Amino acid sequence: MGYNVVDQFLYALDFDSYELLRIDANGQITALGVPANLNTKLQYYAGQVGALGRSLTVIGRDPITQTDKIIYDINIRRAPYLASSQVLISELPVRLNDLATHPTLGVIYTYDSKNKRLANLGGSLVSTFNHPSTSEYLSALYFDKAGNLYAYGNSSRESGGEQHFLVNRHSGKMQELGKGFPGRESDGCSCPYSLDFGMKITPTQVLPCSEITIEYTFFNATGANWQDLVFRDSFPAGVTIKAIEKNSANLSTVIGGVGTSVFRLINMNLILESNTIRLRAWVDDLPPGKYSAQAALQFLPALYGEPLISDNLLSIQARDSAFFNVVEPKSLKLNSKLRFSCNGDTAYIEAPFEALSYQWSDGSTGKTLVTTRNGRYSLLAKTPCLDYVDTIEIGERPAALQTNIQSPDRLESGDQVSLTYAGTRKGPFTANWSASEGLELSCKNCTSPALSARSSGTVYLQLRDAQGCIALDSAFVEVIPVRKVYIPNAFSPNGDQLNDQFYVQGRDGGQIVQWHIKDRWGNLVFEKKDLALNDPSQGWDGTFRGQRCAAGIFLYELEIEFPDGARKQFKGEVKLLR
Repeated sequence: MGYNVVDQFLYALDFDSYELLRIDANGQITALGVPANLNTKLQYYAGQVGALGRSLTVIGRDPITQTDKIIYDINIRRAPYLASSQVLISELPVRLNDLATHPTLGVIYTYDSKNKRLANLGGSLVSTFNHPSTSEYLSALYFDKAGNLYAYGNSSRESGGEQHFLVNRHSGKMQELGKGFPGRESDGCSCPYSLDFGMKITPTQVLPCSEITIEYTFFNATGANWQDLVFRDSFPAGVTIKAIEKNSANLSTVIGGVGTSVFRLINMNLILESNTIRLRAWVDDLPPGKYSAQAALQFLPALYGEPLISDNLLSIQARDSAFFNVVEPKSLKLNSKLRFSCNGDTAYIEAPFEALSYQWSDGSTGKTLVTTRNGRYSLLAKTPCLDYVDTIEIGERPAALQTNIQSPDRLESGDQVSLTYAGTRKGPFTANWSASEGLELSCKNCTSPALSARSSGTVYLQLRDAQGCIALDSAFVEVIPVRKVYIPNAFSPNGDQLNDQFYVQGRDGGQIVQWHIKDRWGNLVFEKKDLALNDPSQGWDGTFRGQRCAAGIFLYELEIEFPDGARKQFKGEVKLLR
């Protein structure tokens, strides 16, 4: 069985009648007859529709030897539905139960139930993985869009299926995900395939007579390479393509292109995974405003979009056009391009656009001026359309980025406090907290984590600002052990949910190493080892060997190990009330 991305039907081969079946979204089955040239003396268990939607591939099994012999490709595009065959090639006899194509690699995976391991199918060649044989039996395989391989089968017998597995493609190991409907046999198919593409125009703000970069990125996760597609885009008047800097579809024919405002590819090939096309274009002396473009990819199956329209990679809105803004020179200010080094002693002033030439007042001629002196600086930048002039004043410099953890120097074990920090610069900041063993943080990347103290240790903070500057600080926290426990002197196990259990409580937590309770004649009635404090279910319920003990005085001895490793013994009496 398999899903066809072209007509969006399921196709299957009937196990008993050998008829080709087409199944629609409502479950309606149409019998298309027995494919011509199909050997009806064989049995067919494994099958899938190819990623291009042209054929149903099935594996023919000898009913006597129960091993697979022949692979058939059945044409499903139109009648007559002819089957072409090849001899299956493998080093060992195999029994393939299902086929599934990886959406981004295009590799066909199968499960060989005779040797109980994964295999690949390339053409008619079966390549069995050198994995240890699995104890599980798989009857169906399928992928999700992320390339995760799933299976349906069981771990108790070598037939049918009732358990769902996640399969590690690299090790062959199975992780059980749960149980489903049991069946004698099963088959699985999915549509994990996706195809999308986006475009972006950078920079998004330009002056007249500037260059822009237009980049298209294609994400092909359809399990196959596509051929004979048509790609088209056109740009507003006044935008001219200067160069095709990158073209992953370099075997296609370019129409328009350099020197025009049209970019079109015919006979385009789209390979698996990521494909990129990048253009460099010239913006003429256009008036201020927003200029948009949106590309289209044609002759794909309707499932992927016909045509498939590009998405702007620089916005969160779905299926919107890419754009750039032509702005007036006076709206671009040097102040917006001023930044300082992490220690604050060096200033960097960047021209806000690409120009033919740059002339700074200190004699610099690069796009970015670097200076350690305060004062007034001006820039003259020339483009083919205009001269840009602006001035900036560099005065007080920011202090070097430093931080200081705000935390108490001393805590009692079991205490919890909130940590904060102070910085020498304004945010926003990204904080990364950590702590040594014995100190627990409620979060690692938050502004103010809660610190739980069990034993003395150090808190660490890495603070990063938007520019990428980093400041480090640490603070030692001394934790004073408290080692307080509460042992009741009476309890009443009468089932009223009040004081029904005799158990030990401690503010700091800890472990009861051993615990004995005896009656007044010295008979042992309760004994436990290695149990946590503050757990009523681990306490004594007033019984011995399933029988209720009589009311009276009982003696206890216990040893507690506290979180700091210290141990202490306790002895006393407890009164059982009835």
